[in-house]
Amino acid sequence: MLLIFSIFASSQVSDFQNINLQKADSIADFYHGESLTNLPLLSFKLTNDLTTPVEKFRSLHTWVCKNIENDYGFYLENKRHREFFQKDSIKLNDWNKSFQKRVFTKLLEDRQTICTGYAYLVMELANQAGIKCKIIDGYARTPSSNVKTLGIPNHSWNAVQLNEKWYLCDPTWSSGNIYPFGEVSKFVHQYNDGYFLCDPSFFIKNHFPLDTAWTLTGQFSVADFLNGPIVYNSAFRYGLYPTSPKSMQLKLTKNDSITFSFHTDEQIDANKIYFRLISGSHKITAVPEIITQDNGILILQHSFNKSGYSDLHIMIEDQVLITYTASVNRK
Repeated sequence: MLLIFSIFASSQVSDFQNINLQKADSIADFYHGESLTNLPLLSFKLTNDLTTPVEKFRSLHTWVCKNIENDYGFYLENKRHREFFQKDSIKLNDWNKSFQKRVFTKLLEDRQTICTGYAYLVMELANQAGIKCKIIDGYARTPSSNVKTLGIPNHSWNAVQLNEKWYLCDPTWSSGNIYPFGEVSKFVHQYNDGYFLCDPSFFIKNHFPLDTAWTLTGQFSVADFLNGPIVYNSAFRYGLYPTSPKSMQLKLTKNDSITFSFHTDEQIDANKIYFRLISGSHKITAVPEIITQDNGILILQHSFNKSGYSDLHIMIEDQVLITYTASVNRK
């Protein structure tokens, strides 16, 4: 099993850096709004003029992300019922079966769904194109889910086999974001390429599968998943992945300095990164010192000159990428 994991760990989009995916994206855009009533035909249209498996999968994945809406109200309804029935396996199973039918009906009729529908549609279209693809069920980590302790399984994504290797992607979180508009929350399409064939060592930051073989890396535990910093979708959009500190909870003494290390996919302008420390209604913005930025590694340093407890958000352009907590003692 360890040998399998060591092979899987290198599976990421950079394996295909010599293949131009623009044609695949263009085809997906050309068929925007195409009907879901005939999935074999849709899969054919999206892949017929493409040569390599990765191009074909890219076209299918991009089309799903840009044509299907995430129904947040539907997600909340499912979440409430699953939490209510979690101690009654019979009622929970009955709910899952009845809700699953509604998920697929809503997907086909309204082009709206939740993670299960996204993952199903990607899998079905890929399989129609002769590409092996699976639905992976597990835990997604957000500020309100799976922090310190595991809740109930709350997310689904995909694994796809390309050139005899398995890769990971999340079409739901690639498709856009949920934003508050007054008293309601609405979905806004904002394609996020960071989850497409993502490096497993980064994907695991906020995805943990029920079957741990699908971590595609053997060096990450449930404890690592629960206790690490919270990594938001925006971190994947910018290509900024924390490597240390590994624990979300920072315990410090006043005037201590701490270094934060990151892997960067893109050449991020480190000067745009800032820290926002929030303690109750009190907010402080701080600019970290850049120690190193070279060869995909970024190291920042910050000194904690005040005691107390705060949430430490690592930000770019008013977007939170990563969150730690800092408990600073006087001495």
